[in-house]
Amino acid sequence: MPKANLTRPAILKALETGDMTRRDLSDSLEISPATIQPNIREMLDRKEIHICGWQPPKGKGARAPIYRVGPGRNANWEVQTRDERNAKKRGWAKARAVRNRIAAHAGNPFSSLIAQVSA
Repeated sequence: MPKANLTRPAILKALETGDMTRRDLSDSLEISPATIQPNIREMLDRKEIHICGWQPPKGKGARAPIYRVGPGRNANWEVQTRDERNAKKRGWAKARAVRNRIAAHAGNPFSSLIAQVSA
């Protein structure tokens, strides 16, 4: 007799409290995301849950789907606007410039102060 899968009922119970991403589910259920993902795929196929939105990344990376209990139409994957992409690139360039200025003054004990003042 096959083992009972207790992960799916736990996922459904957790999603009844509110919408969650896969990482939120793994944190609340204390199960690895790799264990949760196949169950989520199967539940999506069975229309037990659906994607209600997309969470922007924290730093670099792709957007994460937000799951909701019940059948429904999956939300479209949101593409970043050009302004969002350019703002991130400007932030990365600014951080890189500060790192380069600090590296240029590596022998000086006041290097971080010099880099901040020259910014």
